[in-house]
Amino acid sequence: MKEDRDPERLWLDDGQCYVIMEDGRYIVVHDKENLAIYRGPEILLQTAILKYGDKTDEGMLVKAASVPWFEILKQIAVDPNFMFEFSRYPRKFEEFLAGAYREAGWDEVTLTPSSGDRGRDVIATRSGLCSIKILDQAKAYSSGHLVAHNDVRAMLGVLSSDQNASKGIITTTSDFAPGILAADEFSNFMPYRLELKNGKKLLKWLKDIRAGNQKTQVSDR
Repeated sequence: MKEDRDPERLWLDDGQCYVIMEDGRYIVVHDKENLAIYRGPEILLQTAILKYGDKTDEGMLVKAASVPWFEILKQIAVDPNFMFEFSRYPRKFEEFLAGAYREAGWDEVTLTPSSGDRGRDVIATRSGLCSIKILDQAKAYSSGHLVAHNDVRAMLGVLSSDQNASKGIITTTSDFAPGILAADEFSNFMPYRLELKNGKKLLKWLKDIRAGNQKTQVSDR
């Protein structure tokens, strides 16, 4: 039963196997039997990195990031180029991004379905007097693959179709094509209605999240 499994383990997506780290190796274990040994941390991108809540009309609510999410965060801190591994697992990048919003303190975070997401991979909201609703589109690209002008135009279309949305964000592990940031058709929407978060900005955001979590851990002792 998934409900009975040790929450401190790095469980694979199948829920039957887990990963242990030993002497720089990643060992896949099932029922106390070692099945495979990996020399690199890429196996972390096959683990279950989120804890889910209820299903909604827009997707699955994210309760919290699980232990593997934090291991991936540590790996990115050690080697920023590890982010490019997400290009092989684009859905996992969407999950990782949803976990980042949750760990950043957003009140409600929704991971939309892998298909039929209407151009929104993550929906993050903050409640209160000045409520905020963010629509984020994840682009898990390799270093040479840039987000194109048409991708940004599509995000503006998504934003205009949701009257309750405060801002649209495109978050990529890579960067944006030359001229996008200076283009008149986009500059009128930035930074209040549209945000373009490249790999460098993403790393800065993740660093801030990690620092905030470390401060919380210290204060809780």
